[in-house]
Amino acid sequence: MTVNNEMLINVKDLRTYLYTRRGVVKAVDGVSFYLRKGETLGIVGESGCGKSITALSLLRLVPEPAGRIVGGQILFKGRDLLQMSHKEMRRIRGAELSMILQDPLTSLNPAYSIGNQIGEAIRLHQKNVTKKTLVEKIIEALKMVRIPAAESRLGDYPHQMSGGMRQRVTGAIALSCQPSLLIADEPTTSLDVTIQAQYLRLLKDLQRETGVSLIFITHDFGIVAAMCDRVQVMYAGKIVESAKTRDIFDRPRHPYARALMGCLPKIEKRLESLTTIEGQPPQLIDLPGGCSFAPRCPEAEQVCFEKYPEEAKVNEEHRVNCWHG
Repeated sequence: MTVNNEMLINVKDLRTYLYTRRGVVKAVDGVSFYLRKGETLGIVGESGCGKSITALSLLRLVPEPAGRIVGGQILFKGRDLLQMSHKEMRRIRGAELSMILQDPLTSLNPAYSIGNQIGEAIRLHQKNVTKKTLVEKIIEALKMVRIPAAESRLGDYPHQMSGGMRQRVTGAIALSCQPSLLIADEPTTSLDVTIQAQYLRLLKDLQRETGVSLIFITHDFGIVAAMCDRVQVMYAGKIVESAKTRDIFDRPRHPYARALMGCLPKIEKRLESLTTIEGQPPQLIDLPGGCSFAPRCPEAEQVCFEKYPEEAKVNEEHRVNCWHG
């Protein structure tokens, strides 16, 4: 996919907090990144680091009343999504920004046919669509995601399809209105390795055909290597390293990024067990002072526990927040 330099979305100092009885959970705490048209950006990190809440924040779908976007900007095609009304966001959500969720069995409604669910998205965003045209568009969406015998699958229900087919249906819903940005939140989690590879190839093919930009949320560096132009490493609600994918694999600068890379199995080495990262991620309701990774970091010094590091520029596309970076 050819990437141009035109900016599609620019997120600046995004902060999304969850207000609970125990205290304030800083799920997204000052996240900044950008995405160009036609580009694929990967966001990686352990479970609970804030990846999915970041994605939901872009769509203004943070669970209320506990969740609130308390600061920052989300500039999409030059307009700040955080300044838009709920009515304006409903017009954009699904039409210009779409999302594929992790588990298609829970994101699809078991009581409605797949034709009905794809058609709902089209009816909402394309007014005055005739019944005949609607059916044609639903079939076109199913064919786009390579579902065989699309015409005969309109009346099928989610439970009648395999996991891979259900995931393709969620993709058809997300792409049915030809959005500019597609967010894929760990869409291959429930798929076996063979079907996962097919689905990733499908997403790349669709990107080439439609020009859609992708934000790919995952914890799998194999998927990052196959899919992404650039990658953001996220830890405890913050982006700790950002670089082109090759730079992250060849020259990771943050100890957490290096630790994640060290956990990957290597074909050329025979090990009895994989390398692990000692300790547990911090509770976002009670973050330590300084760098959140310091309690688990083998390179930590006193300053790491006292003050959060400023962003250091390695090169134009490579940034890292680390006192040793």
